[in-house]
Amino acid sequence: MRFLLAVVALSSASSPALASDLAASSRAIPPVEEAGFVETATPVQAGIVDLVYRPQSPAAQIEAARPAPQATTPRRQDDVQQTCIAQAVYYESKGEPMRGQHAVADVIINRTKRPGFASTPCGVIRQPHQFTNASRWRIPSAADPLWQKAREIARNAIAGIGTVSTAITHFHASGVRPGWSMRRIAAIGGHVFY
Repeated sequence: MRFLLAVVALSSASSPALASDLAASSRAIPPVEEAGFVETATPVQAGIVDLVYRPQSPAAQIEAARPAPQATTPRRQDDVQQTCIAQAVYYESKGEPMRGQHAVADVIINRTKRPGFASTPCGVIRQPHQFTNASRWRIPSAADPLWQKAREIARNAIAGIGTVSTAITHFHASGVRPGWSMRRIAAIGGHVFY
């Protein structure tokens, strides 16, 4: 299918330099593809520009319609990390005093700064055998006041507000005897912190 877009009548007698410049510049223009149309830029021949319709495959149409991938922004990444900390606080210590919940968040933040642990809160929480049933945790209802409290504690932990200790990296329920040979730092509510 050919479309006549414009006809330019250039005569070498009326403007030989302009005709020569136009012909030379049109040879250097590469083909342009957009929305299934291809403009073939060939040397100017009587001012006719070829525009050829080449249908795209269904896969190409879908790919062209797909929005460009967005890099994870720092704000989005902070939200993800905050949610991981909030889940740990909620599932590990939601019935504990506020200070004990902050201490659980501190354990996660402190581990990200120590060798042998992942560098992000989500990474720390997902390491095997670190948190009780972490793989089964789900995001609670937004209306749950304990979840809202856990989110606030996580937000504060990321901001460095409400820190109980920068030294604690482990904790367990007070009724458990893990046999660790670490220095006990605090007992808050139903947890012991090391």
